[in-house]
Amino acid sequence: MYSTWNVEALKAKLRERGASLKGRKADLIERLEAYDRNQNFDAVQAEENDDPKMVLPDNDAYLDINSSMKLPPITKEHITLYFLQIQEIERETCGSEKILNGLLTESVA
Repeated sequence: MYSTWNVEALKAKLRERGASLKGRKADLIERLEAYDRNQNFDAVQAEENDDPKMVLPDNDAYLDINSSMKLPPITKEHITLYFLQIQEIERETCGSEKILNGLLTESVA
């Protein structure tokens, strides 16, 4: 199709597509034919690229914490208990990682 076109017409078409204008006439023709073969490539990607929708609760579900808000009493014991629970979770997680690392080391040796 493009073999009857002159070089300036080929370059004009490539310029429309934002493609490189360098090369011999045969290179320009080959580049345009490649664009024609893949002309619907961008459209297919756009259809498949559905961003996941983020489901948020209504604004009424949120509460502001400010000086007029009454909070339950929090003692040092509550805070200590919270941190002990977090440490236990970290210990369990690190322990399982150490076990997996040990198994991997044994299987390599």
